[in-house]
Amino acid sequence: MGKKQRKPGKGKEKTERKTAKAEEKKARRESKKVSIEDDIDAILASIQKEEAKKKEVHVEENVPAPSPRSNCTVYSS
Repeated sequence: MGKKQRKPGKGKEKTERKTAKAEEKKARRESKKVSIEDDIDAILASIQKEEAKKKEVHVEENVPAPSPRSNCTVYSS
């Protein structure tokens, strides 16, 4: 039960990978942030398009009738 031999540079390489990954993540977050310099009209237009898609009504025609219900309950008041 001796000590395991470590490979030289293993910890340093891992730290460098994590640092690079963190920087990459930070850069992605920064690019997604809305700055004052962005065109507000373009942002509002894109939001309106997204909301219009959400509010869109889809009508399906020639849909089969629903199956008969089972286990219904009736309450008398």
